[in-house]
Formats: sequence, structure tokens, C-alpha cells
Amino acid sequence: MRYLWSVLSVVLVATAAWADRICIDKTTGQIREYQSSATAGTLIQNAVKAGLRAEDVEEREVTPETYRVLTNAQTAPQRQADAAMRAAQRQHRLAARAKLKAQGLTDAELDAVGVR
Repeated sequence: MRYLWSVLSVVLVATAAWADRICIDKTTGQIREYQSSATAGTLIQNAVKAGLRAEDVEEREVTPETYRVLTNAQTAPQRQADAAMRAAQRQHRLAARAKLKAQGLTDAELDAVGVR
């Protein structure tokens, strides 16, 4: 019975001590680091080692689902900007191709020189 209690106490303590954590820059609100199975204080120590002040960062315990929601929200503006840039580049390529076709080049000739 004593052995069983020892094993259970180790499992229960380990489960409570290890959790998914994020480190957030207090100034920008940006996630600086994520670790699964990190102990409290680990991410702040890492931030200090990277040259940040401990007062400038915050460590939070999160679930993996919460982390995904936060990172999606944080990266959404950049993904939208990237999509807009790709759409503009595509429109530019199509306009260039149409201009060259108007000058008499065929689709085969345009494809041969890489104008897509």
C-alpha cells in the first residue's frame, strides 16, 4: 500500500506541475514562446536569458486549443495581407500575359518563356 501511495503521489504531483504555457510580451501582446509540459517560471527565465526584462513578459498556463486560438488571432492580419499580395501579383501576371498576347505571342510561346 505504501508503494502504491508513492506512485500515485508522484503521478498527481507531476500532473499538476507540468502544463502547456505561453510567454507573452506585455507591451505588444505577442506570444514570445510556447512550451508544452513546462513548469512555472521556465518561460520567464528563457525570456530573461534572451535579453528581455522579467517585468516585460507574462507567463500563462493554456490548453493546446487556447494556444491555437491565440496564434490564429495573432497571425490572421499577416495571412490576410499575404493573400492580398498574392492576388495582386496574380492580377499583374495576367495583365502582363494579356498585353503580350495582344502583341501577337501565342500561349505556347508565353509558356515556353515562363510567363504564366
